[in-house]
Formats: sequence, structure tokens, C-alpha cells
Amino acid sequence: MEQYKWWISAFILLVSALLRYGYFQEARQSPASTLHTWNSSDMEFYDAVAKRLASGDWLLDTAMQPYHSWHDEVAQAMLERYPEKASAYYERFPKTDSLGVAGVDTLAARKAYMSDLLGGKTFYQDPLYAYLIAITYKIFGSAPHWVYLWQMLLGVLLNVLVFWLGRMLFGSLAGLLGAVLVMLSGPIMVYEMTLLRSTLTAFLTVLSLFTYSAVLQQPSRTGGIALGIVAGLSMLNQSYFVLFWLPAFAWLAWQLRSKDKKAAWRTLGAVVASWMLTLSPLFYRNAKVGAPITAFSGAGAIIYVSYNGPTAHPLEPNFWDLKTTVDLLDKSGGSLLAAVPVCLSAFESKEELWRVYREKLASLFVWMEISNNISYYMYCQFSPTLAALPAPYYWVAPLGLVGIVLGFWHLRRSFIPYFWMLAVSALPLFLSTSVGRYRTPFVVLITLLAAFTIMFFLKSLLERKWKALALTVALSAAAATYTWSIRERNYFTYYPNDIVPVYLIHYSERLVKLELEGKYDEYTALLGEFLGYLPKFFYELNINSRLRQTNQANCCQFVARFFEMQGTILELAGKPQEGRKYTERAQILRALAEDFNQRLEAKRKSQSQ
Repeated sequence: MEQYKWWISAFILLVSALLRYGYFQEARQSPASTLHTWNSSDMEFYDAVAKRLASGDWLLDTAMQPYHSWHDEVAQAMLERYPEKASAYYERFPKTDSLGVAGVDTLAARKAYMSDLLGGKTFYQDPLYAYLIAITYKIFGSAPHWVYLWQMLLGVLLNVLVFWLGRMLFGSLAGLLGAVLVMLSGPIMVYEMTLLRSTLTAFLTVLSLFTYSAVLQQPSRTGGIALGIVAGLSMLNQSYFVLFWLPAFAWLAWQLRSKDKKAAWRTLGAVVASWMLTLSPLFYRNAKVGAPITAFSGAGAIIYVSYNGPTAHPLEPNFWDLKTTVDLLDKSGGSLLAAVPVCLSAFESKEELWRVYREKLASLFVWMEISNNISYYMYCQFSPTLAALPAPYYWVAPLGLVGIVLGFWHLRRSFIPYFWMLAVSALPLFLSTSVGRYRTPFVVLITLLAAFTIMFFLKSLLERKWKALALTVALSAAAATYTWSIRERNYFTYYPNDIVPVYLIHYSERLVKLELEGKYDEYTALLGEFLGYLPKFFYELNINSRLRQTNQANCCQFVARFFEMQGTILELAGKPQEGRKYTERAQILRALAEDFNQRLEAKRKSQSQ
């Protein structure tokens, strides 16, 4: 296949581009086009920061952090716990009401406290992604679809890079299969139509491994410069990459020790110099605005304590406990380094600690995409192209686990950098909440390992290496037993936060206007469009159905309200018979939710007795 490597690359590029054209055209005409304005999302904050930068404040010489409802809850609890600390903030924000009575702007005080806790002028999140969006806005205007276009270009290049990395480490066939599996993976492609850095992180992860492996094989000054630049960019996008690069550079120096010493020093010097030069704009900006010079992000401590205490439930999206978070944040003093031992010491038993981190480990391999900011499953409702991609993680995860064993077996020490990057890519799920968008780079790497496993199986079969074949089958069965048992296959994957923001952001304002103007036909058509994006689950339930999950019941209660709205307006539009269908559907959903809640309450009472 070596002589066809460029043709293969062109094929991957072309098919990847065609899939993304379909996804882009479908998603941009759907609610996906406006979800970046949801004010409880990271997308909205990236958009706001990028607009601030593009307006001329390229140093971001201000304290700018998001202030979502959970930030406010933490700030309020902390200030209530420490009146002396609260008084210092309240003195800064006096307020006089309409009657001339002096008081305090408590909201401004809480925001100021949270801003200080998150580092003031330190970037809230690592800065590269926000700057790339800002540059895009400056050149093309502030429409996010221009960002989606270059993210899709990165997605195309990612697939090509997977082929070249796989070819370099596992052989051309494994590289090609890996690229095809990544190309056909919806959970990887979905983030290309969002204002989230998952696609950029996945691209830089594979680019880092490819560049590093190339320099290991053929050290040169040019390669060293490229490697240093890639290392710097990866850290500017996600600072956790430092945990890969420091040992990786040490390993590179060790591997080059037996080669020409002058050439080795030239390569290493080029790496370090270009690495520091790439990071220097961050150091300059921090020094200029008065932030800690080497600080990349100020969000680490509060995120870590929110999802690493004894009350954490990693397999439940965005679950956190206010009291635990405030306690741990208080004890850690807002420092990430201090937060780690504080959180570990908060566990009363080893079993409790193991439960949390067992769930975090499981979140790397569970078949479902745990939603956060966006729902992969709702985006599949928006885009038939995305929904049709046939590379489910359900099958990839166990084969990827086997690939780790085979990688060490066949590549020995050469597999260490790949494995270390895989481990570092898993780190965000252990430091933060275990959601799908944080594991995208891990999914890409594990998918390539799954391709290696498949090719190893086929090669063993063709060459009649029965022991190797039996070992592969046994390992695959064991891995599947683990990954498939994490969460049952019929688990309901939607949560209210996947559905309600779609309505609020893309439809609610227009619907209110149409209702006030008495344009009932247009109203029902528009609300009907939204209802058409809902999963079939809500239409297939009947009065004899039984809900089994809390998120099912919660979703049913919200969706019942939407059906009820449609039924009411249809009656006003003179279509009572059609309206009754929606009203009856709402009654069924509400009755099922009430039945579930009653059963849940009865179960709790019986357990407490």
C-alpha cells in the first residue's frame, strides 16, 4: 500500500469533506445554528470572549469569567459562610434604591468574589481557542459558521493524520481502517458544529503524536522546530498537555543519546526554543495585564472540587453537590494543587474513593455520550448525516482496550509515547466531569487501537496463528464484558438540558411574538418544527408504558408542556380535533411521569424504614 499512500490520503480527505458538507448544510438550518447563544454554556462564553478580543482588546485586559447559576450558588454560600469576607465585598458595591435607601448590590459583590476566586485577569480557560475564534470574527465577521468551517477542515485533516500516524506505528492497513472508523464516528464529528474546543484538541492530540513520532524516528532541527511549535500550541489550547510533553521531551533526549550528539543537541535545542517561543505570547500578556506570568487558566480548582469529592457521580451529567463543593473549595483555598489532597482526604473509606474513580474510568469506555453544553443525540435529530454514521463506540471501546495490550506486545518501548498520550487524554475526565466532549481525543486514539486489533485478528487468521487468534478473541470478550456492562444498552440518553435549551434559544421568542400577533397557523408550524426534532420515544409511549429513569420522567414533564401548548393553539386556530391529539399525548406523558415519581418516593420511604 505504500505506493498508494497519497491516493489513500486524497480518498480520506474527499470522503471526509463530503460527509461534513452534508452535516454542515443540515445542522446550519436547524437549532444547532443558534445554540452557541445559550447563556449557561461554555459556547456563549467563548463567543463573548472572542468578540471582546476582536473589538481591539487583544490582551483581554480585564477580569472576564462566565457567571452561570452554579457560580452564583457557590459565591452566595461562601459569602454566607464568611461574613467578614462578605463585608469586604459588600463595601465595594453600595447601592441606593428608588426611595433613596442605602443598600448593597449583592449580585455585583458575588460576581466580584467569584471573579477573584477564578483568578481575576487570568484566562478562565486556556486561551488558544478563544483567540482563533476572535481572529475568525475579525476577518469574516462574528457569525460562528466561519468557525465551524475551519473546525471541519481540522476534522478532515484529523482523519488524514490518523491514517499517517497509524501507518507509522501499526501499518498502512491499520492506519487506513483507523482513519475510516474515525471518519465514520458521529461522536467525534459532532463537535465540529459547536463553539467548543473538542475538535481542536483532538486534532492537536494526533498532530502532537505524529510530529513527536516523526522526530523520534528522524531527528532534525526542522523537525525539532515543528515539534516545539506543536507542543506550545497544544498547551495553549489545553494546559494539561504539559503532563505529556515534559516526560516526552525527557524520553526524546534519552532515545537520542546514542545518536550523533551534535545533531541530538541541535534537535533538542530547536524543540525547547520553539516551544518557549510559542508560549511567549501568553507570558507577555500575563505580565502586561498583571496576571501570574505562567498561568494558563483560572478555572482548575473550582472545577476539580465540584466533581472529585465523595458526593460525585461521574456517570450522571453535571451532577454536583453545593455543600461538598463549598467545603472543599474553602479547605483548598482556591488552589488546584491544594485541592487534590483535600478532595482525596474527604473520602471516609477506600470503597467510597474507588466508587468515584471506578465510575470515572468507566466513563472512558461507556457506549453513550454523556451530554454537556450540547447533546450528541439531539444533534443526530438535527442532522440525518450525523445520525447515519456507522462507527458506534459500543464496538470500538472493547477492541481499543485490546489494542492497548497488543500495542505493548508488538511495539514494546515504541508504544510508550502513544500509551502516555492516551493516558493524558483521559485526564480531563478525572480532573473534571466525565462528559463526552472531554473524551473526544481519547476516543480518536482508542479508535485507532481498535483498528489495529481488527487488523491483527485478520492477519492472525490468514496466517493461521491460532494462539494469537485465540488470545485476541479472549481479550476482546473480556473487554466487551466490561465495557458493555457499564450501562445497559437501552438506557435513555436524553436529559431536560438537552431539550429545553433548544426550545428557549431557537423558538421561544418567535413563538411568543406569533401568539401575541394571533398568527396561530404560523405558531403551530414553528412549534411543530421543534416537536419534529424530539425523539420518537415521546410519541411511542402509551398509558401502559412504565418509565424507569429519573431523566425519562423529567423529560416527559417538559415535553408534555410543549405538546399541551401545541394542542391549545391548534384549538384557537380552529383545529380542535388535531389539537386534542397533542393534548392527549401531553396527558399520557404527565401521567407516566407522576407514576414514576410516586414509585420512586415509595421506594425511598421503604429504604428509610
